[in-house]
Amino acid sequence: GALFGSGGGVVAALVSSLVSASLRDENALITLSHMSRTVDSATLDPKGISAILQGFAVLNYRAPGVVERMSTLLARVPTGSVSPQSASNIAWSCAVHEVMDPCLLAWVWRCLDQHIGSMPVSGLSQVHQFLLYCRLQGITKADILSTYYNQDLSGELLSQVSDREVAVERRCRDSFVLSASSEKRGGSSL
Repeated sequence: GALFGSGGGVVAALVSSLVSASLRDENALITLSHMSRTVDSATLDPKGISAILQGFAVLNYRAPGVVERMSTLLARVPTGSVSPQSASNIAWSCAVHEVMDPCLLAWVWRCLDQHIGSMPVSGLSQVHQFLLYCRLQGITKADILSTYYNQDLSGELLSQVSDREVAVERRCRDSFVLSASSEKRGGSSL
């Protein structure tokens, strides 16, 4: 780390560079996972956290401790300070990394609640994959938020959560299908 510096922005840029180059170099990934676990939180913004999580997910590299460290950092980040693109990248990365941490999942859902309305089709497609992962794992938003806030979500509040989730899930699924159709016709790639 001394040669390049070890700030969060540098780590995020290096992980993103590996993705851009389609380079899955084991030694580089080991070094970057160590740097990600030990990065000074003051040097890493939400976009950098998103880049690290997404980079390791794209490269399908399961780095012990990295997701946990990024989760700890995200827990301190107000959801309003995250861009819609970073929110969708983090959600998708959680699915790829098979995250089960209620704290991180609660943060993701709160973030998605705030940003879902302003996400582009590609972001909604990523969120669809996150929601599909949750469904396959039997993870519900109500269960996660109940666990995170240590209170029972019942009655009308649970009904409101469920109704909203159905609408969000439908919108995300439709965007996923639209993205896939566009890609199949030779349109833009995700």
